[in-house]
Amino acid sequence: MVSTKEADIHVVVRQVMDVKDDAGADVRLRDLDLVFENTAEGVAIRARYRKTVNWTWKAWPPVSLAFEIRVPRACDLELMTRDGAITVGDLQGEVSVHTLKGTIFLREIEGKVKAVSDQGNVSVTACSQALTIAAKNGNVLIGRANGPTEVSDVNGLLEIQNARGPLHASGNGADLKIGFAYPLSAAAQLETAGGDITASFDTRNAGLIDAHASRFGRVRVRDLPLTITSGKIGSSQLQALLKSGGPTVSINASGGNIRLTGTTPMP
Repeated sequence: MVSTKEADIHVVVRQVMDVKDDAGADVRLRDLDLVFENTAEGVAIRARYRKTVNWTWKAWPPVSLAFEIRVPRACDLELMTRDGAITVGDLQGEVSVHTLKGTIFLREIEGKVKAVSDQGNVSVTACSQALTIAAKNGNVLIGRANGPTEVSDVNGLLEIQNARGPLHASGNGADLKIGFAYPLSAAAQLETAGGDITASFDTRNAGLIDAHASRFGRVRVRDLPLTITSGKIGSSQLQALLKSGGPTVSINASGGNIRLTGTTPMP
């Protein structure tokens, strides 16, 4: 999916089939429903193969489709695929994507984003507004999350390089790696079961850190000046102030360790 300055929508569909001749292709295409229509909300494109899967040594479905769609830069998108990747370029508008099996990659989105992947990785370069991601079996990588962010991940790595707004990040069998940009302006909740959490803070930030590792886990600190109010470094729990205090960052690693690190801003 590519955005352009044009007002029109351009669609190119590539069909791939394992056939010997045109007659074989006609047989395969007979059961493919490929619909393009204008609706009150915009343009809808749907593809479905009517036959149910039977025992076969050949690939299913018999016709593989690849869509290249060029849309106006300012528009809303709703995309879903059962087996395939979704890529969206820079866009001004709301984006909703869902793939049952495949990767999702979104570049810089100036609008709300909702992304769901049942099996596959999810990557977002930047989102300016509310960002909601659920990855049930894959990794999540977010560059800049500037608005309210809700992210969950199962059996993977969840990484946010620069978080600025309210944040809730949760994992199940997943490690979390979260970077908090300056200024820290909203509360955050990080939690995972069966994984470790690494949280890094711009050293100019002010806030309250409430960290709880597993019973046999440890809270470790590196290059981050803290005023400890409860617990201690190297124990399973720690409460501490960044500078004079501010928004609370709650960190809970059930079955894992917690690492708190400081990052020095560029001059």
